[in-house]
Amino acid sequence: MKRFFTVLGGITAALVVLAAAAIFLAKYFRVDLDQESKSYVDANLPPIVGTWNPEELIKRSSPEFLQVTPPDKIEKLFGILSQRLGPLKEYRGSRGRSKELMIGAEEVITGDYKAEASFANGPAQIDCRVIKHDGQWQILEFWVDSNGGPP
Repeated sequence: MKRFFTVLGGITAALVVLAAAAIFLAKYFRVDLDQESKSYVDANLPPIVGTWNPEELIKRSSPEFLQVTPPDKIEKLFGILSQRLGPLKEYRGSRGRSKELMIGAEEVITGDYKAEASFANGPAQIDCRVIKHDGQWQILEFWVDSNGGPP
């Protein structure tokens, strides 16, 4: 009988550990957030890179992004990218995922995405990190990597 309760206790402990791991993973990697953040990225990157209008990025940027990248730097960068890459020809969508973290008592939801696009002067990869503030997605980080176009 003692052996039965020992085995039963071991099985119960294992189930509790598995349940805790499943809850953690479900909370950390939420499919609904993946779909929501991917939709935001795919709806908002084309207007930003379409004609390289800095206002399109600025109005979608998080306060954290604008604190380290002021509008005048965005305007300068977009002037360079406009000359180097030209207008958008084809946006091929993004891939990535979101994650939800607790920092102290605050929930922080971010998503990391890579998108492929073709421009008049060549291809580029756009890396974008988004963050959700008060129910609204915003751009937290933005990079463009390209070998196309004039130097």
